Amino acid sequence: MATKRIIGHIDADGELHEGSVLALVVPKRKNGFYEGWVAVAQNAYMALANSGLGLEARRVLDILLARLDFENWIHLPQSEIAVILNMKPANVNRAMRDLEKVEVILRGPKVGRSFTYRINPNFGWKGSAKNHNAALQERMRERGMSIVPSSVKTE
Repeated sequence: MATKRIIGHIDADGELHEGSVLALVVPKRKNGFYEGWVAVAQNAYMALANSGLGLEARRVLDILLARLDFENWIHLPQSEIAVILNMKPANVNRAMRDLEKVEVILRGPKVGRSFTYRINPNFGWKGSAKNHNAALQERMRERGMSIVPSSVKTE
């Protein structure tokens, strides 16, 4: 036999309200994060760990990932990175060159006095899966590699 329950709540004045309905409204989200996010490839992170990048380059990368915009674009002047990390601008510049050398970041067009950058889509992604696949294919074309669907096996 089912039992009936009366649901109620006590308001801020201490008054009991029986039979009222309370609802908890949680913001709609498509992933498990309420705020910014980025997906990173584990094998790329393993390569990064073995790349010999110094602490300064890793700190700069952390800031770049923290400020990453959709489709992997970053527009953050090196002078601002230097202030955020309390680093000398020359050290930030060297760290950016090191990150470019190991192809974790890719130089984009200049906006004003500073360059834009993209996180290499093979390293990680912030955006739709469809656009990630397009960025990966674009990157392969830039490197002169043939594009073979993952469902096609080659020997």
